Order: sequence, then C-alpha cells, then structure tokens
Amino acid sequence: MKKDLLNKIGAFSLSFFVAASAAYLYSPVIKTNADESATLTFETTVNPIASLSLDTNELVFNILPTAEGVFDSKSLTATVDTNSMNGYELYFSSVDNETNLTHANSDISDVVASDFSGSVTSSTMDKNKWGFSLDNTDFSKIPTLSAQTAIRNINHYPTSAEKDTTVYIGTKISTAISSGRYSKDIIFSVIAHDNTTTDDDCDNIFCLEELQKMTPEICANTTTPLASAREVTFEDTSDNTKIPRTRMRDNRDNKVYLVSKFADGKCWMSQSLELELSTGTTLTSENTDLNSVSSWTPAYSTFENYSDLEDLSLQYSGWDRAYSVKPAIKYLRNGTTASETPSTDDGKSEWEKVGYFYNWIAATATSIQEDIVNFNSNDVGAKDSICPKGWRLPMNTTYNRNIKDVNDFRAAYGTSLNPFSEAFAFIASGDVSVTGPYNGIYRASAYDVGTYGYFASNHGRSYYSQGDYVEPRANTLDSYSTVYGALVQVRCIAREE
Repeated sequence: MKKDLLNKIGAFSLSFFVAASAAYLYSPVIKTNADESATLTFETTVNPIASLSLDTNELVFNILPTAEGVFDSKSLTATVDTNSMNGYELYFSSVDNETNLTHANSDISDVVASDFSGSVTSSTMDKNKWGFSLDNTDFSKIPTLSAQTAIRNINHYPTSAEKDTTVYIGTKISTAISSGRYSKDIIFSVIAHDNTTTDDDCDNIFCLEELQKMTPEICANTTTPLASAREVTFEDTSDNTKIPRTRMRDNRDNKVYLVSKFADGKCWMSQSLELELSTGTTLTSENTDLNSVSSWTPAYSTFENYSDLEDLSLQYSGWDRAYSVKPAIKYLRNGTTASETPSTDDGKSEWEKVGYFYNWIAATATSIQEDIVNFNSNDVGAKDSICPKGWRLPMNTTYNRNIKDVNDFRAAYGTSLNPFSEAFAFIASGDVSVTGPYNGIYRASAYDVGTYGYFASNHGRSYYSQGDYVEPRANTLDSYSTVYGALVQVRCIAREE
C-alpha cells in the first residue's frame, strides 16, 4: 500500500534544455570579377540566422494531490531573434523519444505519462498525465524528438510580438502515484527560413521584401479577396475569403510596412508613410515615385513637433513650401484610442502606428505654386509623390469631390464596413491644421484624432486647396477637401501601370 499522500506535497519538476539550431549561419559570400580595365566588383551575402532564449529554464509544480486529481499549469515564453526576411519555424518536443515524467528515485516505477490522443482540457485530462498547450485551454501530448511539433511558422520578417511564443505545460496528479520529484527535459529549436526567393523571382506580395520592387503583375497575381472577407492571412493562399497581408521594407530607411490587397483589386499600404524628410537626403526616381523629375530635396527636414512650424511662421505663409511633422500621438489602438506605446499582447503593434504628417506640397514632392493652378484648370493630378517607387497617392480623375481610388474601395465593400477595423487598418488619425479654415487658428496637435482619418490625394482642388483626403467617416469612406494649412497622412497604393 502506498503511503498516505494527503499530508504530503508532491513536487513535480520539469527541467528545460534549450537548443537554438540555426539552419543558415552567417557566412559572407564574396565574389570578385576583374576585366581588362581592372575593375573590381564586390558582393557580400548576409545569410539568415536565428537565436533562441527562454524566460525560464525550469518549471516547478508543487501539487497537493487528491484522489480525483488536481490540475495545474504554468507557462514559459520562447523568444526568437532572426534577421531572416522570410521568418522562422519554432519546434517543440521531448529531449528524446520518451515522454514520461519519471521519479527522481529510479527504484520507483510510477510515471506521469503523456500518451493520450487528440486534445484535452483541464477537466478532461486523465489523472497522472501531462501535456502542452498554446492557449492554456486545449492540451496535446508531448511530442517525441523524432516527431517534433512546429508551434510557430512565420513566413515574413517577424514583428516584435511574433518573436515571442508562450507555451503552457499542464498536468493532473492524483494520490495513485508516489510523492516526490518527477521530471523530464523538453527542447525548443528554431530554424531561420532561407532567403532563396529573391524579389526578382517573386510573383506575388508574399515573397516580396522591398516596396520598391512592387510591380502591377505582382499585385495582380495576388489573390483578390471577396468583399465579405474580414479575416487577414499572412500566408500565400488562393482562399479569397481572407484578406492577403504581408510586410515590405522601404529601402530608403529600412522601415517595414503592412501591405494588403483588398476587394477593390488594389494593393494598399495598410500603414501610413513614416518617411522622415531631410534637407541632407535627396529622394531619387530610383527609390521614390518621381516621374516628372529625377530627384527632389525637401526645403525643411521633418519637424519634431508642431510648435516649430509656428516659430517659422509656416502656418501663415508656408502653404507653397513642403514641410512635415512627427505625430503628437504615436499609436492609435483599434484605430481610435491614443497611446504612447503599442499593445504587445495582440500582434497589432505595427498596425497601430499613426505615421508622419505632410502638407500637400510635401506629399507630392513639389514646391511649384503654378502646378496647383494647373491642376485646377486642367483637372490633372500630381505626377510625383513621396511614396516609394512603384507606388502612388490615391487618384482623382474627375473635377469634383470624389477620389477614384476611394470610390472603388467603397464600391467594392459598400457602406456597411468599418474602415477602422483591423481587417482594413484605416487608422483614424485626424489631421493637423496649421491654419484654421478661415480664421487663422493655430492647432498645436492633431485634430479629429480617433474620429476621422485624412490622407493626401494626387489632385489639387483649387488655388487655396491643396489636396483631397480620404476620410473614413463613421462606417463609410468619403473624400474631403481642406485648405492649404492642413498636414495629413500619406497612404500609398501600388501602381497599376
């Protein structure tokens, strides 16, 4: 007969051994080629690497068992750091092909097994069993080393939230086994995805790394979702019930943006531009949406705050000069709630960035006053913008208050959608009115934040009006025209030709 266990605490300990196996280690590949002129070409390839760490190396369960069994669970977080633009895979298993927790005293044959099939919960798990879960609700048996389970598979450059994976270990213990310490080592391993697919070989948005490599064919080859689609997928799929979304890097400053294809058939940046303009950095047609000129240098660097504009009197006389400012509010959770820091528990931190604010002259990369008059009289749009090469500002094709791209978007989805939802990510960031519409009031911070969202278009509206703005108002998308003093976001669309 076993000893009376009701007066004893059975301490069940799990020890973790961490192995970070990077499939592709850093090794520069250097190529040289000398011709008759003795020129030299140098090329280096930085291969993907990955590292892995755990926030603990041991989980200790102290359980006072009952005849019916007592369940307990604890968590640990595995953090992956990788430079791979194609992400990584994270695996989990026992350290060998045995999965039983065994007693510290080898003479005791009692074990805590992990031999059930399917998934169980805390109430349905059998006594003296253990398993793992990713949600602390549904538990699966511990996989053997020869059958490691992939618990994370990221196919793009991971966000901060996507670098962390929380695993829960759960066990149910009864008085049917001897008290004492039971343990087993488990192992996590990571593999960095190879960057074998280059942008030149890419045929859809999911394999594209740089915004500047976007082409009309790449957007067209990406699945167009149904108007009813609300679920977002970061996986290459032909399932049109999901909205395709990926991340691409702007090679001008290496910032990464969300990109989505919507039911209107267009590929939109699902985040507003956050390009910092600098008098010391010239934008060129090689990296920027410049078509009538080969280069453009802004007259002012991006201002740190709105009061700097007042000091330069730009709010009164600078409507024909390009300028931009950083936002007073950095993040808007769920599109509407201001925050100084992004949320870290739902993977939406990138989506929540507000972006920088630009006046229309800056958004269109020009300071030529006559262009605005020309737009007004000839109903043409600006040829240039500060969007990345291969992208453009929302288009207007008729001389009225409607923006073609916004109308196409609205026609695809109807008026019942909420454009501020995660599925669409039209953040309600408001605008900055440096001068009020007619009364010269200076606003020192963003206006209508959390209520409306304004984005620059490619079309001047009149001599005093510098652009149309996409305005998600309530549950619809409308166009909006404001006076020359407003600074708004830039939301780019992939060019169709």
